[in-house]
Amino acid sequence: SCSDLTIDLVTEVVPGNAAGNYTIERTFTATDDCGNASTFEQIITLTDSQAPEFDSVPADASYECDEEIVYEMAMASDNCSGASVTVVADTVFSELCMQTFTITRTFTAVDNCDNSASAVQVIEVADTTAPSLEIPADYEAECSAAHPLEAATASDNCGPVTIVLTADTVAGACAQSYVVTRTFVATDACGNSTSDAQVITIVDTQAPMFVEELPASLEVECDNVPDGAVLTAMDNCQDVSVSYSETRLDGSCPSNYTLTRTWTSSDDCGNEVTHEQIVGVSDTTSPEFTFVPADYTAECDEEHPMEMATGMDVCSDFEIGVTEVVSYDCPQGYTIERTFEAVDACGNSASAMQTITIVCLLYTSPSPRDRG
Repeated sequence: SCSDLTIDLVTEVVPGNAAGNYTIERTFTATDDCGNASTFEQIITLTDSQAPEFDSVPADASYECDEEIVYEMAMASDNCSGASVTVVADTVFSELCMQTFTITRTFTAVDNCDNSASAVQVIEVADTTAPSLEIPADYEAECSAAHPLEAATASDNCGPVTIVLTADTVAGACAQSYVVTRTFVATDACGNSTSDAQVITIVDTQAPMFVEELPASLEVECDNVPDGAVLTAMDNCQDVSVSYSETRLDGSCPSNYTLTRTWTSSDDCGNEVTHEQIVGVSDTTSPEFTFVPADYTAECDEEHPMEMATGMDVCSDFEIGVTEVVSYDCPQGYTIERTFEAVDACGNSASAMQTITIVCLLYTSPSPRDRG
C-alpha cells in the first residue's frame, strides 16, 4: 500500500515413481522497500494417467486358404513417455472345413507408468467363394392376377450346391393386400452361402390421412419455441402411426435458426402422407444484469475493490466487458467511471455503470507563515 515491491520465485521439482509423475513446488516471496515480506507456496502435481494411443493398427484381413498371411505390427505413442507394444495371437479353427480358421491378434501398448491400451486385428482364412444364385424376378400384381411361384437355380466353382427356400407372408391393410417374400439360400460344402429374395407385392393404393388440423409455419422468439404437435392419422384399411422428425438449420448466431418439422404416416402397403412445418427462431432480447457493483467513495490509501458485474440471457451464452474512464481532480483525488457491457451470442447488448470516487481528506493547507 505504500511502496514498490519485488516478487521472487523459487522452484523445486520433486521426482515421482515414474517419468511422467512428479511435483513442482513454487515459493513466491513479495518484499516491499522497508523489508516487509510475505510468502505463498504453490504445489503443482503432475501425473501420467493417460494411456498410450495407437498410431496404426493392422486392418482386419481375409485370406483364401492357399494365400500367404502377412503379419504386421501395430505402432503406438504416448503423451509423456515411450510406449512398448506386444502382441498375443489366438487361432480358432472352424468345425465346418479344415482350411477355415480365425486368427485374433491382440496388441497391448504400455507406457512407463503402466498405463495401457489394447487393439485387435482379426485375420480370417477360409474358402470364401460363394455359389452363384439366380432367382425369379420381383413383381407386383393386383390381388386378382396370377401369382406364379417359380424355382431358383444355383452353381458353385467347387462342388454341389443345396438351395433352401423359405417364404414369409406379411398381411397388408386389407385381406386382399399382402407381401410375399421368398428367400432362397444356396450353400456349398464349406458353408459359403448366397442368399437373395424375391418380393411379390399385392397392392393397396390409398394413402392415409391426417386427422387433426395441420400446424402452420411460424416465426417465434428463441425462448418461446413451441413443442412439435402430436398428429394422428387414419387409413382406409388399417390403424396407422405417425412418425416425427425435426432438423435444424443454424443461422447467423446460435439462437437464430430454422426448424423443419416433418410428420409422416404410411400403411403396410407403402402408401405414405407427409406434412412439413417451418419454425423460424430468432433472438432479439438483450441480456439482463443480475448484479452491478454499487458506486462508492474511498480514501486514496484504502482498498479500491473492482468487482465484476454478472448477468443472464434467456437464450445463449454472453460475455460482459468493462471499460474504465479516469478523471483527476487532484493528484490523489480522482473518479473512475466503469461501464459494463453484456453482449450475447446474437449481438444483443445491455450496459450499466459504476462510479468510484477516490478522495484525499487528510490533505492540509499550508499556514500563512509557510506561504510567507
